[in-house]
Amino acid sequence: MFRRSERLQSASKQTESDLSPQELKRLEQFSKQGYLVGRIGRTFRTNVESNRGLIEFDPDSLAYGEDVIDKEEERDRTLSNPSTEVDLTLNELKDAHWLYDTPGIMKEHDVLNLLTEQEVKLVVPTQAIVPRTFVLKPGMSLFLGALGRIDYLQGEKSCWFSVIASNRVPIHITSLDKADSIYQKHAGQILLGVPMGGEERMKEFPPFISQEFELKGQGYHKASADIKMSSAGWVAVTGVEGNSLLLRAHAPEGAGLSLRSPPLLPNIVNLKGERIKKSVAYKTRKPQALVDTSLSYKGAKRLKVKKEK
Repeated sequence: MFRRSERLQSASKQTESDLSPQELKRLEQFSKQGYLVGRIGRTFRTNVESNRGLIEFDPDSLAYGEDVIDKEEERDRTLSNPSTEVDLTLNELKDAHWLYDTPGIMKEHDVLNLLTEQEVKLVVPTQAIVPRTFVLKPGMSLFLGALGRIDYLQGEKSCWFSVIASNRVPIHITSLDKADSIYQKHAGQILLGVPMGGEERMKEFPPFISQEFELKGQGYHKASADIKMSSAGWVAVTGVEGNSLLLRAHAPEGAGLSLRSPPLLPNIVNLKGERIKKSVAYKTRKPQALVDTSLSYKGAKRLKVKKEK
């Protein structure tokens, strides 16, 4: 940790010395919002050559490709300057799994890039997410704030949409024929929540672009796929087994919109509570892990109060 801290401080100073005043100002603004700007490099480097006779495995080349590694090798070395090489034995590598974590990296197609600082605070979760589930018939639409919209165009039966996103971003369900007018009237207002700032804010916000997806229902308890809406979250779609679904998803121009199959949490629909009367929504229900944690915290708090008394 000491070597890592020392290297990061050195890399930061070297990066800042090469920036113009305008870039330095932008760097300062991003740092206040928790962004990390610059090239990180690596503190330790695996000595691949010493193990070449035993096993041919380089996680960097698998992740990025040999050509990228070769081009960036020299730049990386000047920033990292590792003083220690780590030799991994055959036994250490044969059952190895490699995880690449990139916290705070700014993506090119990211809805957060379109939001103000206050809006980002609403979209980025600060507490454990509790899924919100809704049942929609063909001809209905679901709004995730004014950041995204999913239209249920065709299908034989109703299907379930489980929203995994910050609970501070409102969900609004309406009919397909009213969806456009709802967006025009309420985008930037309280009903849809994010973005905020009324008509003036929406004038500079990119318009929606749409993409259609065809899914096949996998049963009442298993989602067919996730519709990802960049960093705003995703919606798991669950349909009756064999039911063919045609969906149209909308997102601001330049923001990521894609289909993830198989879904990340295939049984997320089972976390819904009872159906709310005369509503398309279900009561939210915390996952058991969150319930156990909450009970443990309350129990510990009561014990502490009792001891103080």
